[in-house]
Amino acid sequence: MKSACLALSAMDHLVACGTGNHGIVLFDPRTGNNPVTSYKAHRKSVLALGMDESRVISCGEDGKVACYDLRGKKIQKSFSVRHNSFTTQGIPFLS
Repeated sequence: MKSACLALSAMDHLVACGTGNHGIVLFDPRTGNNPVTSYKAHRKSVLALGMDESRVISCGEDGKVACYDLRGKKIQKSFSVRHNSFTTQGIPFLS
């Protein structure tokens, strides 16, 4: 990868890495180091990630929360939150 990984979330078959260059990179650990897909969801660094079988939720330094649909391979929803109103320790509403 060309940027540092700042946030991680994983399941059995998928690892999501939030980067300092505004993107999220998805890997399948069973197939090696090549990314499955990547996308840009933020204007600044990705600080927190959470995921389940159908979506990846990301929070960025830009104050935006984005929901990426894994099946449709597109950003399903995004919205802005007040600056510093979320934590970098994870996304509690996903569990």
